[in-house]
Amino acid sequence: MKPATVRRSASITWASLLFLLMGGFYVAGIVPMLLYIIRNRELPPMLGFRALEGPISQGLGIDAVIVSLYLLAVVSAAEVVAGYWLWKSRKLGGVAALAISPVSRAFWIGYEVPPFILVVVVRAILVWRGWRSLRG
Repeated sequence: MKPATVRRSASITWASLLFLLMGGFYVAGIVPMLLYIIRNRELPPMLGFRALEGPISQGLGIDAVIVSLYLLAVVSAAEVVAGYWLWKSRKLGGVAALAISPVSRAFWIGYEVPPFILVVVVRAILVWRGWRSLRG
């Protein structure tokens, strides 16, 4: 007997890819960033400015950045899992994606990274648009 093929809507496919890519890159990128911050007690330079400079670092200090990066690593790993479940057209992936989105958005607001704030909103809209194609 052949296994049933998964029929994803285009919205869910795009949402899945955005969750997988954004979460995966941040899980991989946080470790060297954390090592730099812990070693140097300052934000790493990136493209002529300090990476992650924003309300978290300016208002709460470098220790808050370190803690927030550990938390962001957990959120990013959850995004990868949600992206995988979305790829499999699982409704649990949609639930996880919509639950993670406000938390992820809060981090990007705290780090003042407007493009990522927009990506988080777009991902949530894509999940909402493709919701009917998700299965139990």
